[in-house]
Amino acid sequence: TVADICCGSGIFLLSAYEFVLGHYLSWYVDDDPAKYAGRQIYEAGAGLWRLTFEEKRRILLAHLRGVDIDANAVEVAQFSLLLKLVEDESEAGLNAYVKAHKRPALPDLSETIRWGNSLVSAAEWKAACGAMPAPLRDKVNPFTWTDEFAAAMGAGGFNVIVGNPPYIRIQNMVSYSREEIAFYQNENSPYTTARQDNFDKYALFIERSLSLVRPDGRIGVIVPHKFMSIQAGRALRELLAGDNVLEGIVHFGVKQVFGRGTSNYTCILVMNRAGAPTVKLERAGPLEAWRYGQEGPVTLIPAEELTGDPWQFADEEARALFARIRDQFPARLAEVADIEVGVQTSADGVYIIREIASDATTVTCQWNGRDWHIERAILRPCLHDVPLFPYAHPAANAWMIFPYELVAKGKGKLRARLIQPSEMAADYPGCWDYLNARRAELKKRNIVGGAAAEKQWYQYGRSQSLTKFDTPKIILPVLSIEARYAYDEVNTMFTGGGNGPYYMVRAKDDADVSTLYLLAILNHPLSEALVRTNTSTFRGGYYSHGKQFIESLPIPVPAEAQRIEIEAKVKELIAASDALAAARTQRAVRRKEREIHDLRAEIEQLVSAAFGLSDEELTTVNAVPIPS
Repeated sequence: TVADICCGSGIFLLSAYEFVLGHYLSWYVDDDPAKYAGRQIYEAGAGLWRLTFEEKRRILLAHLRGVDIDANAVEVAQFSLLLKLVEDESEAGLNAYVKAHKRPALPDLSETIRWGNSLVSAAEWKAACGAMPAPLRDKVNPFTWTDEFAAAMGAGGFNVIVGNPPYIRIQNMVSYSREEIAFYQNENSPYTTARQDNFDKYALFIERSLSLVRPDGRIGVIVPHKFMSIQAGRALRELLAGDNVLEGIVHFGVKQVFGRGTSNYTCILVMNRAGAPTVKLERAGPLEAWRYGQEGPVTLIPAEELTGDPWQFADEEARALFARIRDQFPARLAEVADIEVGVQTSADGVYIIREIASDATTVTCQWNGRDWHIERAILRPCLHDVPLFPYAHPAANAWMIFPYELVAKGKGKLRARLIQPSEMAADYPGCWDYLNARRAELKKRNIVGGAAAEKQWYQYGRSQSLTKFDTPKIILPVLSIEARYAYDEVNTMFTGGGNGPYYMVRAKDDADVSTLYLLAILNHPLSEALVRTNTSTFRGGYYSHGKQFIESLPIPVPAEAQRIEIEAKVKELIAASDALAAARTQRAVRRKEREIHDLRAEIEQLVSAAFGLSDEELTTVNAVPIPS
């Protein structure tokens, strides 16, 4: 029996039906056509055999099962399967069937393609949350598998489950199904993948499928592949790795399987409930060729190498090298450095201004048809969609209004004190006039954080990272096609949350490494190769360098002389990058480019020595491809 427990309008069930029909026809013909002629198959001419209508009808009722929460989708699925059943059938043939069997030609599929909530049964809800009130029962529509499909469940489950489960993050479920979220996350619910702050509904469907399939059954689903590397995917990775149920992965990279109108980066997961010793990873090539059976490059991964940790799909030689590096250098970036996001104004269009003129005390911007003169003392240089380059100072292209003053908090710490209205009017009258002109926009925001006694309508939307910018730091773009860790010393600011566009990294005060030293480590090919094998991919060849993908990078703790030597070379390289940016002749540009090339090679050699990398191992590192 083949089931789709989130069947929607029946696309996967139709394909499954076609496959099962083809399987039966091939079996009958290969075994002995004469033995099955008349009832199961008939000869359509010239040695061409076809299944009889009666047999197609039997197969549909015996082998296909579907469930969906959308009643309209269930009706469409039933209708689509019935259309497939009568495909190529004549009216005379259907009438003959009715006359011979004394029943309608079209079967009733209400017992096989059903309406209900595949993830929730009444008994499970009661065990986790108590009795379900009648109004909630109508909303949740619980579905008890042992009652609805008693024969299949009595036989141990379905042979195969296929599908394309919904991709719905918990944040989006909140708007329409708070009660269900509470059920999923309850410790007495059957879903281990939901017992975390962040999860996606497709993980629940995978977990449910594993409970519904026979002990020797198979599951095939198409889902987003980012769970393989992000923190929120840990529970699902642990589920799949726990019993070695994962048998195969078809990785589509950034190819849009569902068409250009979507932006889902997907993979096919094939699971074997009995367990599998190895996982076959196929990286699909061009989609059209793949659809017609052209297999992409394949890597066999021992099942024991997949754990709850992010999955790395490098070749065997690279995986062994990475394992050695991690064991030899247990310190991780997050242990020796602070990795911070940008500020969140919740109104970037107000706070980030573009300079059209300036003088010693003010910067002039334009808004609503007039010029506004903003005091320099309340402005900070700002990155706004600026490309960054390794070992270079980022070039700010805007200004950010920063209505805060950093004051001592005790024990060497700072806090951001919001400058109050009377001070704003007295010390920054130009900025105060501008903010008041945009007061209506700013008051629409949902403001969170900040000292209660200081709250005002013009503070930032969130209080994150306000004190983090006033020291030297590494700035990196979240999305990039290479290592682009830049170095800032002039308190440049940027906006952003967990998805960027930038992060900053700064060595902890008590760490045995410096920020300059970390700049060399992060720009080294080994660090970038580790990111490449543990990241999320995006269109255009970009992949993520977000916190969750860099925080576990191994960091060799250097001897003092080693650290000082690397720092000195990094300072030289930063100065050379500044000189290149200032060069005005072709000769000067070429000279500085050669100097930068040589300095990068020297730093790479020093960092390779810190990691204990041989030339051969560095070659392995450099061969790790850009993820696609």
